[in-house]
Amino acid sequence: SLLDDFLNETLSEDQIESIETVLFSLFSVNKSEFSAQCSLYIASKIVYLYKLKKNPQLFDVINFAITNPSTSTIFCVGYICKYIGSKSKTQLPHFVDFLLKQKIELGIASLYALRCCFKASCGSLESYLHPAFDYAKKLVFSNANLLLVNTNLDPFHQSLINMSIKLVNELVKIENAPVSEFLDFAKQLYSSFKYPLLHDDIANLVARCACAPLYPKISTK
Repeated sequence: SLLDDFLNETLSEDQIESIETVLFSLFSVNKSEFSAQCSLYIASKIVYLYKLKKNPQLFDVINFAITNPSTSTIFCVGYICKYIGSKSKTQLPHFVDFLLKQKIELGIASLYALRCCFKASCGSLESYLHPAFDYAKKLVFSNANLLLVNTNLDPFHQSLINMSIKLVNELVKIENAPVSEFLDFAKQLYSSFKYPLLHDDIANLVARCACAPLYPKISTK
């Protein structure tokens, strides 16, 4: 893209700040209502800029999502946390606290961002394991319309359930994760939603639960 021509290691700190400001200003377009793919593309450019910074910090980025909550901003900041968060782990809980308060309208983006935070945390978010799992269950099962056994889930709710499974796939890697509760979650999903493609994701979750004892050993290598 044209922007890529400007993104290189010769940029000064002031230039990086200026480009970053322009990129974040894009979220004011169309009231921040655009696709997740577009949000993640913008986020990928911001990540590149942050990797050029001498001392990248997440504080302002996280506050951007908190003060401008939308699906697009949460997707963006979640992506940034995924790739930069390991260098600013102490700032992740502030974002996680915010995400766990979001209602179903921002649920897909919030589940995605939670997963990104756990990926970057290197175990530092262990205390948020149960709250994150409870949040995923709440989004999936508290909606009366979703409790109907059916094969015609709308795309939003398909994505919501899929994203909740992906979050639990990440949580199961944490040492002493409540694997039995995760398996109960998978069982409840399987019995509640007769949607064939979803069953592949559920089967994958069960397989990951079976591998749970191995994850702590893998992460220490």
